Amino acid sequence: MARVERENKRWDRHNGHTDPAAFKRDILPLIQALPLNALMKATGLTKSACSRVRAGKVVPHSRHWNNLSTLSHSGGWPIK
Repeated sequence: MARVERENKRWDRHNGHTDPAAFKRDILPLIQALPLNALMKATGLTKSACSRVRAGKVVPHSRHWNNLSTLSHSGGWPIK
């Protein structure tokens, strides 16, 4: 958890904060049909976390948004 916290803070320092409503509007609809294992690979999050994200119950940290967006445009194919 400490590593994740450091990565999140580092991302925030360099990129600023984003609006969770933007995730729900722009990315969530695109990932809801994708397999959990693809979401896990794209983000490094656990299966249960990805399940909550895909269900719209949790907004992931914004450092994951680009990977999720890229994944959604690839049709769910894993990101290299």
